[in-house]
Amino acid sequence: MNTGNGLLGFGVVGCAQPGNLRMTDLQEIVSVAMSYYPLGAIYHVNGITLLDPPLVDSFHVAREEALRIKDERNLGVVAIIQEGILSMAGDGGIVHARPSGLVLAHELGHTLGLEHPDEDCRPCCIKKLGECPYGSQLMGCIEIKPPVGFSPENIERLERGWLR
Repeated sequence: MNTGNGLLGFGVVGCAQPGNLRMTDLQEIVSVAMSYYPLGAIYHVNGITLLDPPLVDSFHVAREEALRIKDERNLGVVAIIQEGILSMAGDGGIVHARPSGLVLAHELGHTLGLEHPDEDCRPCCIKKLGECPYGSQLMGCIEIKPPVGFSPENIERLERGWLR
């Protein structure tokens, strides 16, 4: 499993419900996210936790566990992986992501200061029905067309800001 070898640590909290998420699923999601250069050179995974809270409380239980892990391990970022949540890089270093390595990599890009290539990115893609000019970029519309990776400009920015 690719867990990265960078200096910045991040934790992962997965919620088994809804969707029957398993530890092997979380490991694969993390491995895919870390395979997108330069994420694996910037981050390393500092623990993966799988919770199985009651469905009605799963979001709140996962958030509390993420905050506990973040403080306990002195991490800058903890990702919550769960079906049916809105993916976003939230305040306080808590990232929410659906169970997808692409989505996790995209949200980790936000934690490092990357933005969407166009502020009207999502509405643009919906209007053009999949003809996104940024479809091959990880910070573009990853749901419309699977990305190849970060754009060359984003890679340069990440290398300059985090690897030098």
